[in-house]
Amino acid sequence: MAASASRFGRVDAARQTQYPAHWEADVLLLDGGAARLRPIRPDDADRLVAFYSRVSPESKYKRFFAPYPSLSERDVERFTNVDHTDRVAFVVTLGPDIVGVGRYDKVDESEAEVAFLVEDSQQGRASPRCCSSTWPRRAVSAAWHGSSRRCCPTTRA
Repeated sequence: MAASASRFGRVDAARQTQYPAHWEADVLLLDGGAARLRPIRPDDADRLVAFYSRVSPESKYKRFFAPYPSLSERDVERFTNVDHTDRVAFVVTLGPDIVGVGRYDKVDESEAEVAFLVEDSQQGRASPRCCSSTWPRRAVSAAWHGSSRRCCPTTRA
């Protein structure tokens, strides 16, 4: 597979060959709609930036626990290039657009940081079952057993 390019630089072809396509799934939303849940890819860089531009400052604050108006090129590179073991990220897509991101980064053998961000117009559409059924399987396959969660009380899926 050849490397491709985005405005954030070249995409490493070797990393793309490790993409776990078997983790992809269609998920049913609470309103009867459907979305696609899949691991993030390096070629999602531009889609991630577009998604982030549609998220409100309040939702960004709830995700980062600080004002975070835009993603730097370094952020985009880090968020879209994961190893699918110690650093895992999923996107939820409607058509070609990313409308949500969930990720975990392993801190040590027993703990990982977990984070979610959902586009404001899509908040409240996802079933908690979507996350609870998918994330534990991925966590077990990545061989970690704990997580670190800090969450604002008003955060919604």
